[in-house]
Amino acid sequence: MAIDLTPGTDAWNALPRRSDDGSAGTFSVRLEPVIDNQNFKLAVWRAEPGVYSSPKGAPFAETYCVYKGEGVMDIGGARVALKPGAIINLPTGIPYTLTIVTPVEKFAVVHPVG
Repeated sequence: MAIDLTPGTDAWNALPRRSDDGSAGTFSVRLEPVIDNQNFKLAVWRAEPGVYSSPKGAPFAETYCVYKGEGVMDIGGARVALKPGAIINLPTGIPYTLTIVTPVEKFAVVHPVG
C-alpha cells in the first residue's frame, strides 16, 4: 500500500493542535500496523513554523525520527535540535515546547496509555 505524503494531499488530516499564537497547525497521517493487536500506533506528523507548548505534556509516550525540517524541542530541562536524523523519546506527561523554524515532518511510534 502506498500513501502520498506530499503536504496538502488528502492523506494528511488536520489536527486540532495549533501554534501558541494560533497562526499555524499540525497534521498527521495514521499508518496501519502490519501486525494486528499491537499496543502502538504508527503515524507521520507535520508541523508548520511556530511555537507549540504543551505544559502538561502528552497523554501518550512517543518515539519519533525527524526526516525533514528544522526546529528545537525543550523537554524536561533539555534542549534537543529537531533536524533530519534526530530521534526523540517523549515520555508521557513531561512538559515540552516545540519551536518549529521550517516545516518539520517525523515518523512516530505512539504508545497509548492504558
